[in-house]
Amino acid sequence: MAHVEQAAANEQKAGLEEKMAKLRTDDTVALFEAGEIRLIPIPSDDPNDPLRTPPWRKKMVIIALCFYTAGSLAVTTSLSPIIPTLIQYYGAIGGPNHPSPTDVMNLGTYPTLFGGIGAILSLLAARWIGTRPVLILSSALLFLCTVWSAVSRGKDRGLYSNIAARCFVGLGTGAYESVVPLILQDINFIHQRNRALSLVLGSGGMAGAIFGALSTYITAGLDWRSLYWIINILNALAFILIVFVVPETTWARRMVDLTGTSDTDADGYVPSMHPAQPQISYLRSLRLLSGRGSAMVAWKTAKDLARSSTYPNIIWIVVLNACMSGTTVGSTLVISTTLQSSYNWAPQNVGLCMLSIAVGALMKIPISGFAGDAILKYLAKKKNGHLPEHQLLNLILPVVIGFIGTICYGFFASTAINIISTTYTIECYPDLAGVMVIVCGAYRNIIGFGLTYGAQPFMEAVGALRCFGTYAGILGGLGLVGIFFYVMGPAVRRNVNSWKIRRSAFADADLSQGDELSTSYHG
Repeated sequence: MAHVEQAAANEQKAGLEEKMAKLRTDDTVALFEAGEIRLIPIPSDDPNDPLRTPPWRKKMVIIALCFYTAGSLAVTTSLSPIIPTLIQYYGAIGGPNHPSPTDVMNLGTYPTLFGGIGAILSLLAARWIGTRPVLILSSALLFLCTVWSAVSRGKDRGLYSNIAARCFVGLGTGAYESVVPLILQDINFIHQRNRALSLVLGSGGMAGAIFGALSTYITAGLDWRSLYWIINILNALAFILIVFVVPETTWARRMVDLTGTSDTDADGYVPSMHPAQPQISYLRSLRLLSGRGSAMVAWKTAKDLARSSTYPNIIWIVVLNACMSGTTVGSTLVISTTLQSSYNWAPQNVGLCMLSIAVGALMKIPISGFAGDAILKYLAKKKNGHLPEHQLLNLILPVVIGFIGTICYGFFASTAINIISTTYTIECYPDLAGVMVIVCGAYRNIIGFGLTYGAQPFMEAVGALRCFGTYAGILGGLGLVGIFFYVMGPAVRRNVNSWKIRRSAFADADLSQGDELSTSYHG
């Protein structure tokens, strides 16, 4: 009997290895069948599968995430136009008894760095306890620390208290770089993800730009602390909606289900990795802890974060993202001073420069979202399948606009590149979806922090044109590298998949147990 069980286990393991080998060599996803769109990832037969979330609730989840992202970006970016006002308020003239202008600019730079750190911590926490409790805690932290900023007092009129509060604000916004994209890709199929990400990040970008444009007027009519209180209305609404709308979306999936290569039943479902359960009630779906994560999963995710930083296509896309993000944030921090000193703009009008971000965010929704999904569907039909490299065609316009806009102090392309990069990396390595989100979001912020922090001294040393001309040259060069990855991307991914370090900790664990090949809990 033991020999029979061992033989069956060996046969199952051999079948697993055969599937893995097929996935390494045949990475085209058949998005259409008989002219009809296929649902990939393939949903399971469990009615509680996040992919089977009712359409009305998916829309409510997107609305809740829009408010959270809007509050996150508004509180971090709207401060840039009033930097000159804050320099005057804090008496930042340098010297032994005064803070320097750079100290005041840290109010805008540090949230970027801590946002990246917060994204990493949020992902690891989501692996441990689930996406819902992490999003609730992040939203609460964002709200409370924005209040802290608004009431900050102490040495040098509360500057350092405000900086500390802004660092924790950055940690509170980290979930929008990690948990928010995870939730969106957990409840949406491949052909819907660009649209969902564009709506959420586009609304956030517009909120940040609108509040940035209004910040100088609010400061002139009231004071800068009132800006925090007004923005915190968004954060309060986000917290309420998240608590009462967003369910837990952590769900285990097999690699073959993620790539659409598994067999389905008559209803188009695949067997759940865990015994299917009856449909839970709406109230039960709002419980704080679902028990789907674990400390071991979090530890394996941390190892995958280190592994993924060695993949060539991931290194390229992260550096491209970091360049665009760092340039954008750096531009917003220095442009307010430049417009007042070099172009004699009135302080209350400086915020109008942020309207370019609002235009870019508005353009991003139809271009990166609806048009991006349409391009993917067209290519999938024409080429008889979908490849992750098809996403790179959607990068052409944002990179070109970003190149031109960087020279002209433009801000149109940053979040569009972020959206496309995120979906591209997830499709390249679907078993590491959560890790890829962090690689694009957190690493981008941490690396881009260097460009942001050095923007002001660099511009003072060489002038605005040479400073941002240099940034544009770097961006343009990185964009051209994308041609290589569009042509050679499939070969690069197959080569990476053969590396020993490539095998996900989840896949290794499941193979050793003889179970079907599974991915991370976020499929």
